[in-house]
Amino acid sequence: MHFYKFNIKDYAVNTTHLTNDEDLAYRRLLDLYYTEEQAIANDYQKLSRRLRIAAEVIEVVLNEFFVLTENGWICGRVEEEIQSYHRLCGKRKELGVKGAQKRYSKRTARVKQEPSKGLAIATIPLTTNHYITPISPQGDEELELDCEESSAPEHPVLTRLRDLFRMKPGTDFDASTHRAWQKNKKSAAALPESDWALLAWAYRQTEGDAARYRRRDPATLLNNLLAEVLRAREWAKAAGVNPTATRPRPAEPEGWQDIITSTDPSYNCTTWFELPESLRAFVRERVAQIEAENAAATAAA
Repeated sequence: MHFYKFNIKDYAVNTTHLTNDEDLAYRRLLDLYYTEEQAIANDYQKLSRRLRIAAEVIEVVLNEFFVLTENGWICGRVEEEIQSYHRLCGKRKELGVKGAQKRYSKRTARVKQEPSKGLAIATIPLTTNHYITPISPQGDEELELDCEESSAPEHPVLTRLRDLFRMKPGTDFDASTHRAWQKNKKSAAALPESDWALLAWAYRQTEGDAARYRRRDPATLLNNLLAEVLRAREWAKAAGVNPTATRPRPAEPEGWQDIITSTDPSYNCTTWFELPESLRAFVRERVAQIEAENAAATAAA
């Protein structure tokens, strides 16, 4: 969750006896709880370093306002707010799917009524709209997900996220992950293959710091992607392993931007990783053709 309701009066009444440090610890613990949407780990030293507050202060606040369970420290009020938030997201997502299906049905009916003009369709579309996400409505409908309406192939980074979190193929992400993806799409798409190899190694660990402190959901990972890569690198170094040694980044064909723009000058080239597989196959084929032509010219000379 990136926001939550805060009742100033109730909070002031219930915390008048706290010192300044205890009040700050309580607020930061609440922010951590709502952000990660899970119980707070029962590790005072780890929390002290993360919240920048003394461990003994955190212990006092946890024992007064939270309940210790086998999963960590929980708060009934916070759990109710998180569950309410997820119910709201699910309801709005359902409304979004119904709206998308309704619009799709109308377009399908309209297309059937229009006569075909027999125009040829390009087999390799050189456009920039491969991964454009529909614009969400304004106001309270910002959580409505219209992504199901798009017929474009899924971005490779989203597939990687499912692999990291062991999600079944085709499982839809929640609203917070969709927001985090729209916010961090460029940086995630530009992440080198070696960094993805580091993350894949970290998220396969079952013990140690990598298993205890890695991100617990795709949205949090996307919002802290670069920091998570740095932590994974530190964990791998401490473990004495090099996850990137067996997974080198695939080489990019030299001059691939020129090949694409020579075919379609309006195409806006970004990075090789962001290109759809159809365009990458087209570039490889063209590179092989150019190399064959150069070899033939050299032999003739």
